[in-house]
Amino acid sequence: MLNEDFLKYVWRHRYFSTPNLQTVCGKKLHIEHPGLENHTDGPDFSYAKILVDNVQWVGNAELHVKASDWFKHKHQNDDAYNNVVLHVVYEADSELEIKGNLIPTLELKNYIPENLY
Repeated sequence: MLNEDFLKYVWRHRYFSTPNLQTVCGKKLHIEHPGLENHTDGPDFSYAKILVDNVQWVGNAELHVKASDWFKHKHQNDDAYNNVVLHVVYEADSELEIKGNLIPTLELKNYIPENLY
């Protein structure tokens, strides 16, 4: 079964197709650096560097199998997640807003090679 550990592995090693990456809202996305994996509480990766429509964002990346897992894990109630600049998910079944701002979401299911899992 696909799980977050597999997604972290894919994200950390960039085992996904990178040409023509887009957010679920259709914005051009480039991953400059996936960030440093966090092995304690808080977002999964720190210091991620991304470009969204050629605007650089630096901050945390949080990974989930489904976007709605954000709410299932109650991250919306934890200030440690306020600096998330990219939500990386296998399936984007909901949108994410932090303090009224829509957070870019990358849905990986169409970018991961089928034979990797």
